[in-house]
Amino acid sequence: MEEIYGDKVCKTYIPRSINFTKAIRNKKTIYDYAPGSHAAVQHMKLVDELLDKWEKAT
Repeated sequence: MEEIYGDKVCKTYIPRSINFTKAIRNKKTIYDYAPGSHAAVQHMKLVDELLDKWEKAT
C-alpha cells in the first residue's frame, strides 16, 4: 500500500483484540473499558500519528 499511497498510509498497527468486543458489549470506549490495554495504547498512538500528519499538512 505504501508504494501506491506513500506517506498517507499510517505506520501504527492496531491488532485485533477481545477488549474491543467487550468494550462495545459494555457500551464503553476502549479507553474507558481497558485504558491500559495494548489496543487502547495503539489507538492513542494512531490518534497522535494522525494529528502529527494533519499539523504538518496545515
